Amino acid sequence: MANVKYKTDADKHRREVYFKEVDLVMAYFHRQRFPVGTFGKLSRKKFGSFHVLKKLGSNAYILDLPFTVGTSPVFNVSDLSLYEGNTDDHVKLETLPLTTSVLSYDEQVEDIVDVKTSKTRQGEHMKFLAKWKHCPLTDCTWMNAKELEKRHPELYKRVVEALSSGYEIFPSGGN
Repeated sequence: MANVKYKTDADKHRREVYFKEVDLVMAYFHRQRFPVGTFGKLSRKKFGSFHVLKKLGSNAYILDLPFTVGTSPVFNVSDLSLYEGNTDDHVKLETLPLTTSVLSYDEQVEDIVDVKTSKTRQGEHMKFLAKWKHCPLTDCTWMNAKELEKRHPELYKRVVEALSSGYEIFPSGGN
């Protein structure tokens, strides 16, 4: 008797949802699906509408995500909701200004604006302030040496050679 009451109380928050392969759904993207450091409290978390391609098991679905999204197309049923709206008025994932954190794009570093050295117990670590192509100076980001060397080896080599020769890459602005 008591177990039945506990079960009914626990099942109140559960919902039995089934989607067909032609349904349009909204997908909830958890923080873990975003690249590290790009998720914010005010970031958009629900995207859609996407077509359901296939059902996997009792609680997972494969969605028809654009190829530019750098995440798995498999979603748990708890992260999906039926899209209730006109198919013409939905916002496409590629056109959202806030979705650049979700989209995987290969930006190129245009130049290194600044270099910072930090000392830790493990030794000295260099960080580089990268200026991205087609972006303003306000969008510069810090990259560690390993990341810069891996993504742009020729730029890394040029900056390290300039630093080792004693050449002042970034002259101070004061007189």
